[in-house]
Amino acid sequence: MTTTLSIELLDSNKEIEEKVNAAIINILNKEISKGSKSAEQDLLDLIFEWIREQPEIDSLRAEGVQNSLNATFGLLPGQANAAINHIIKAVVGSIVINIKKFDKNYKGGINFYIQPEDFNNLLALNSGYIQNTDQALPWLDWLLLKGDSVIIVGYTYIPTRGGRSGGGIMGAGSSWRVDPRFSGTANNNFITRALYGREREIQKIFEIIFSGIT
Repeated sequence: MTTTLSIELLDSNKEIEEKVNAAIINILNKEISKGSKSAEQDLLDLIFEWIREQPEIDSLRAEGVQNSLNATFGLLPGQANAAINHIIKAVVGSIVINIKKFDKNYKGGINFYIQPEDFNNLLALNSGYIQNTDQALPWLDWLLLKGDSVIIVGYTYIPTRGGRSGGGIMGAGSSWRVDPRFSGTANNNFITRALYGREREIQKIFEIIFSGIT
């Protein structure tokens, strides 16, 4: 015996199309919301590596090495490593990912923001200061924003095995500024350089989300 199944569609073609589109959009939004969590972690990992590979980071970590940033800033043993970790965590913690849900016209997507332009999240770090007698000196501010401008007048860096860092001291001289090899400004410092030109790599992370639902 053959059984015949008959189905009567009560909705119009337009109503059916709208319901199908609504179901698809609902799936899209759920998958993007779920996939963005994985993408966010991938992005955090990449930013961590991008900052760690900057030459300024290597120079900050060079304890006891004359003419390094560690020596010229007079950082105490272990201070640079702690500061680097705080800096990277602050940059990573500044990431904001906004998901714009797809509407009925399939318009939507993901916007993300990395690192405030004013760098206040970094300049507020206690580890970005050197305590010199009764004065806290903002070495991270010098490195990020002061460029090649003279910072200290009447003193200059003297390479030696002494000093707090083990790589030099400040002695009488004309003036001192951050080494031009590493000096930064608001638009061009080791944080902006770590992130500049990474658009394609970031795009690939978020493309994975969409490739899984197409």
